[in-house]
Parts: sequence; C-alpha cells; structure tokens
Amino acid sequence: MNRRFGIRTRLTALVTIVFTAAIALGALAVVGYVEQRLVANTRDNAEALLADYLDNAAQGAPIVATAEPNESGVFFYLDSDGNQITQRQYIETLMSMGPPGAGADVVSELHLSQRGETPPAGAEDEQSIAISISATPVGPIQDIDLSHETIALAQRVRFIDGTEMYIGVANSLQPVAESITAIQTILWIFLPILAAGVGALTYATVGRVLRPVHSITRQTKEITATNLSGRVPVPESRDDIAELATTMNDMLTRLDEAQLRQRQFIADASHELRSPIAASQSQLEVALAHPEVADWPTTAKHVLHEQTQLGDLVDALLALTSLDEQGIGAVTDIDLSELISHETGRPHHTAINTIVEDQIRVTGNRAHLARAVRNLIDNADQHAASNVTVTLIREDDVPTIHVDDDGPGVPAEQREQIFERFTRLDEPRNRNDGGAGLGLAIVRQVMQSHGGTVQCTESPLGGARISIRLPGPL
Repeated sequence: MNRRFGIRTRLTALVTIVFTAAIALGALAVVGYVEQRLVANTRDNAEALLADYLDNAAQGAPIVATAEPNESGVFFYLDSDGNQITQRQYIETLMSMGPPGAGADVVSELHLSQRGETPPAGAEDEQSIAISISATPVGPIQDIDLSHETIALAQRVRFIDGTEMYIGVANSLQPVAESITAIQTILWIFLPILAAGVGALTYATVGRVLRPVHSITRQTKEITATNLSGRVPVPESRDDIAELATTMNDMLTRLDEAQLRQRQFIADASHELRSPIAASQSQLEVALAHPEVADWPTTAKHVLHEQTQLGDLVDALLALTSLDEQGIGAVTDIDLSELISHETGRPHHTAINTIVEDQIRVTGNRAHLARAVRNLIDNADQHAASNVTVTLIREDDVPTIHVDDDGPGVPAEQREQIFERFTRLDEPRNRNDGGAGLGLAIVRQVMQSHGGTVQCTESPLGGARISIRLPGPL
C-alpha cells in the first residue's frame, strides 16, 4: 500500500480541507457582517448628525454655524432641483430672505474668511455673522449618490419665505474600508497557520489512534494457516479498536479449535479407514500366500465384513461432512410416530418396544432425523442385555424421544464424552463388536442443525437413556 495515500494521510487531508473551507466561509461571513455593521453605523452617525442639525434649525438655532465640517461628517447643500451648491451659495440664499431683524439675527460667529471664502455683500473680512432662520423638514431623509466612497443623506427643508433646499451630511467610508482591510489581513495571515495546526494535530491524533491497528496488522501477518495459536494485542482503551482486536482473537480461537478438531478428525478417520483396509489386505495376502490351504469362502466373508464396516464408516464421515457444510438442508413435514415405527421395524439383536403417547409432527430433514433415530436404536441394541424401549412423548410441549436400554449404562462423568467423534468408552469392545464411534456424534450434529438437544441420563431399565428434544410440534 502506498503510505502517502494511507488512511492517516487521507483523513488528515480531509479534515484540513473541511476545516479550512469552513473557517474561510466563516471568515467571509464575519467580514461581510462586520462591513455591514460598520456601514450601518456610519449611516446612523450621518443620520444622527443631520437630525441634530435639523432639530436645531427648527428651534431657531443658527443653521449656518453648525454646517462647519467636523470629525463625524461634512455638510453639503442642494437646491430645490437637487443640484449641489456651495456653502457660499447656500448662505447667500439664506441672507436674501431678509436682513437681520427680519428673520435673521446675529447669534454666533461665522468666520468666512478663515475658510478662504469671500464674505457676502455687506460683510467685511473677519465680520462675525450668523443666520438663524426657521427651516421645516419636508418629506423623509433621502439617500444621495455623491460617490461610492461616501454615505450621503439629505433632508428637503422649507424656509419662511417658501424656498426649499436640501441640507445633507456626507460620511466617508474610508475608515470602514481600512478596518475591513485590517481584518482581512489578520484572517489571511492566521487562517493558513490555523489550518496547518489543525492538520498537524489531526495527523498526530490519527497516528496515535491507528497505532494499535498497526500492531494488530503486524501480529496478524505472523499468524499462518498452520499456526493459529498467535493472538493480536488488545489495547487498554475500551474503544472500537479494542473491540475489533477482541473479536479477532475470539475468531482466531475458534479457528484454532476448529483446526485442532479437524486435524484430530483426519487422524482418527485415517486410523479408522486404515483398519478395515489393513484387515482385508492381510487376509487376502495370507490366502494368496497359501492358496492350497486357503478357505476362500471364509476369506471372502471376512473381507466383505471389513468392506461393509468401511462403507459404513465412509457413510458416517460423509454424513458429518454434509451436516458441517450444509446444515439442516431441505425440510419437510415429518410424522415422528411413523418415522419411529419405520426405524424400529428393522432387524435388531434385541426386542424393541415402542411407546407412542401422542401423534407428533415436526418440521425438519427427514433423512437426517431418521439417521439420528436409527443411530440411537442401534447404539441401544448394541449395548442392551435383552430390552430396548423407544418412547415418543411431549414433555413441556416439546417433542421428545427417549431410547432406553438395560445394558451397563454410561458413567455420569462420561455422559457428554460419548457424543464426541471417534469415542469408545468400553475398553473390552473391539471393532467387530461396535462402530467407529461416530453414531452419537452424528446424533448431536443433527440435533444442533435442527435447533434441538441430545442428552444421556440413567434409564429406568438400568442402562442408559439417550433423549433427543426437537423444536415444538406443528
């Protein structure tokens, strides 16, 4: 795997890109909001200055002296047609409305000469004049487009003689532009630094999180198909990786146990298959070595017996393999009383008694269930002294089959062991007396595939009772 494009690098790149995009969008939104608020504040300041000026004019305060430029904004004037006029033209218009005493009073100083303007007619240089003429606002305050670098507001007013003009205030947007530029500069400097920091932190964090994964990977590579005893390290943290490691160890344990069972099964099967083959081969070799004295019918009978046992063993092995790989297989509606009647009707060494207390039907694989019942009856027939009883009843509403014999029974500590493959408990018994120890193992496998159980207990007849319990009746 190319380490440059590992999950650590990809996740770091993804987090960094997403974080950078989110912060960039957020920064743009903040800059836009700040700019909007600064422009709104500039407009509010201009509107407040104009409103204050008009309030003073309405109260008869001097309306020319307050028209001086100040730090908040600059006043401008428009004629009734909306054409911009100079302050001098504005003052001349006001003075033409009447002499002092007829609506114009000297109330404060206005030093025109200090602004480089020529005093109006009748006023000498350095003459202090002021005009106080009542002005009434007409209509709402209007936005005036002077330039894109200013916010200009104007109010139409009517003077005492009916003359109408516009008085406005213009605030420069240059401070707003400077503030926004400063904010953008700070953001563009710190945003890459912040993104790099987030990327580094993500890379380090992901590396720390993935460290146990790398340990698991290294350990897993050392585990081979022939050696499943190794286990992956489980981190101390109780997180998903620890759960993954625990699950992998459980899986390896199951695989290791399955492999051990498979090896044991192969070894046992090989031994069991070799025995009838070796016996047949030995008898044939002896007969061929001494053909003049060989009893060929007897030899053939013995070889046939060994081959029959070999065939039974192969059938049992195939049955176990089928159950392991295919499970229950095709299911049908089964009449258990009919199935038991069929199996108990086969020839046996001892008398088979059948007790059917109820008509019970189940769903299952008939061939598998028939084989399980047959194996139980054959096992009881093999160990019974004179009596075998097969009982079909419903216990706790669960279909149950008891197979009892009056044989020696099974010791309590060995009642689970008899269901293991290739298990023989009776030492005196040889291959000619019994099978390969697969019959009860097949019974347990069939019950497990059907969701049932099998159990060995003491029989009322004195021997062993093996009971199978199937899923509920239909």
